[in-house]
Amino acid sequence: MPEYFWLIVLIVGIIADWFLAGCFYDIACEKGFHERKYFWIPFLTGIIGYILVAALPDRKRREPEEKKPVKPLFVPQQGPSPVGKWACPDCGTVLPGDVIRCNCGYKRN
Repeated sequence: MPEYFWLIVLIVGIIADWFLAGCFYDIACEKGFHERKYFWIPFLTGIIGYILVAALPDRKRREPEEKKPVKPLFVPQQGPSPVGKWACPDCGTVLPGDVIRCNCGYKRN
């Protein structure tokens, strides 16, 4: 065997690993992971990295979560105010009857 046989094997191995890491990076991109780390992980770790990238969940085909209805933080009181209290018409805060000005700045007549 020539003296440089192992050098040729090493160079061919690095080129093959570079190609395979690129293929697995394309797989990660198809799944919705576009970070360059998904190229370097398989390239540097070999078969373990290939398995990790192949096991990534699919972000693109995941159905969007149904949006839950947003509940308002405060619902203004409707109808007549309780005795001795009043509701601010601007923000809906219920205040004692002796308070003339609301925290939001509204002044009661």
